[in-house]
Amino acid sequence: PMTLVRAYPIGVISMMDNGRNDEKIIAIPFKDPNYNHYKNIDELPMHLFDEMRHFFTVYKNLENKEIIAGRRGGMPAMALEYVCNQNDLFDGQNITLNYDVQFNLTAAAFEGGTGDYVTMFEPTASEYQRAGKGYIVASVGEHTGEVPYTCFMARESYFDENQKIIESFTKAVYKAIKYIEETETGEVAKCLVEQFPSTSLQSIVDSINSYKGIDAWMKNMSMKEDAFNRLQTIMTNAGELDQKADFSKLVNNSISEKVYLEIFG
Repeated sequence: PMTLVRAYPIGVISMMDNGRNDEKIIAIPFKDPNYNHYKNIDELPMHLFDEMRHFFTVYKNLENKEIIAGRRGGMPAMALEYVCNQNDLFDGQNITLNYDVQFNLTAAAFEGGTGDYVTMFEPTASEYQRAGKGYIVASVGEHTGEVPYTCFMARESYFDENQKIIESFTKAVYKAIKYIEETETGEVAKCLVEQFPSTSLQSIVDSINSYKGIDAWMKNMSMKEDAFNRLQTIMTNAGELDQKADFSKLVNNSISEKVYLEIFG
């Protein structure tokens, strides 16, 4: 909802919904360089068909179910509501979003019998699955599209007066991203395992692979205007934002761009 993208149709995927035909029109944004060379649905790689069918099936399965979403106004809950709405699922109509459980208690509440589905962060989700307590069915983050979920903020005066500190901090984060990108996942997991004392090494490996698989960690961490606007759309959709902010007045990518070129060339 509230998102308009110029796109052209390339075909239809036929599915069944409660015994009735449910045809999904597949379209590609004109300005998406990753896909705008496709002109017919038959040209798409088979793995994309599988991903799309899985996507539609997962959200159809949520109809008339209860999902523990976390606290109202929190990013996990807002992102979940946005993706559900994109798939014609609306709280109080054909789905129930439970906002009564704090996010750090959602796994325990689900295990105790509350809800049919639950949202979890990694590595909790992978650890939960490895323990045989449930299954990971989809990534909400993947389905929202790129969103600046985590960002670093400072007053303009601090930014102007502490360029070296900010640059050093930014450089450290970029070096970490480069290390993750170039290093075998098992080695990366060993560096992280002490931060998650109750989580197995294998679950951390699974979590890292999951994040890599959906390209969750941006190589160039400079905030993009379309991603910023998508975040505001998600917040507006959740009823948490009355007026959108101007990207150019809030975001300064100058240090990020400088450090990115230094680290990655």
